[in-house]
Amino acid sequence: MTQSDILKALRQTRHDWLNVIQLIKGNLALNRYDRIEEIIEQVTQQSFSESKLSAIEATSVEYFLLTYNWANHPTKLDMDLAGDVFSLFKEEERLLRLCRAVTEKLNDACTKDAENNLLLSFLFKKDVCELTFDFQGSLNMSLEDWSEVVTDDGLAAKLEELSEHECVITASFIRS
Repeated sequence: MTQSDILKALRQTRHDWLNVIQLIKGNLALNRYDRIEEIIEQVTQQSFSESKLSAIEATSVEYFLLTYNWANHPTKLDMDLAGDVFSLFKEEERLLRLCRAVTEKLNDACTKDAENNLLLSFLFKKDVCELTFDFQGSLNMSLEDWSEVVTDDGLAAKLEELSEHECVITASFIRS
């Protein structure tokens, strides 16, 4: 990581925290204490997920996911990691390819002026990590549009659900 990359990360982190502080101050001025609690809970959950993500030991995947929302994508990414996190180092390339393929496909197919959210859930079980990409928003795509992603043997993804407003894709990764 270069010095400019580090400075960019620090700038973005500072910007994100200033946004959170502004939200809290605005809600404080409106005496909306319940909303302040929600904001703090969301930020806490996000921080826990980001912290757990480092335990997968797949640097390129961590970098991709942690910096995803810094770019101007039409889909906002949230993550949730549950269970006892373990290393996915040996699956790093496949995991990165899958994350890129799914996010690119969704960004290309979603309606840009709609609110589009993607929840990426990692469920760690004994020897397997189950990933779920759960998109909520506005999509303009068909089953055929997903064929290259879900039929790629290297990715081993499964399209669980597809509608105008939802898309759910799953994949499993074996413990490294």
